[in-house]
Amino acid sequence: MLLDKKRVSAFTKIGAVILAIAFVSSMALFMLPSTSPPPSASSARIANMTASQLVDLGNSYFDKRQYKEASQVYEAALQKDPNNVDVRVDLAISYFYQNDPNRAVSEALKGLKINPNHAKAHFNLGVFYQSLNRKADARREFEAYLKLEPNGDSANYARQQISALGK
Repeated sequence: MLLDKKRVSAFTKIGAVILAIAFVSSMALFMLPSTSPPPSASSARIANMTASQLVDLGNSYFDKRQYKEASQVYEAALQKDPNNVDVRVDLAISYFYQNDPNRAVSEALKGLKINPNHAKAHFNLGVFYQSLNRKADARREFEAYLKLEPNGDSANYARQQISALGK
């Protein structure tokens, strides 16, 4: 899963206070009533679910922009399958969307310890660093992403960010 490019642009162009206001506003604009809400994530139910089922549930919450619930379910999935880098990246993004970029960085770095060649982890880590104004780190991560996926879905965006970050 990659971060939504529109939201990433917002993180790079406005300050943290404006970002919080924009995020809340965008949530109000884009939240549509759900015809079928995700199933409850009660701890008893989670305990009996497989890692795969938990990932599906977490993705359901994520798709509905319920990032706190998604992160709780992703955490439970990682209890059962701690080496699943894709879930770690999704968890990191959930933390980021909860306005916790430091925790997002930490989770992405855990994923890269497991698989240093996980392109999406590098890309998202670049976004997280960029939001923290850690330009050199962001540049390094976008470059790592491009080495792994020079023609990937987010390659053009990564190149734009490297250019915008300067030397």
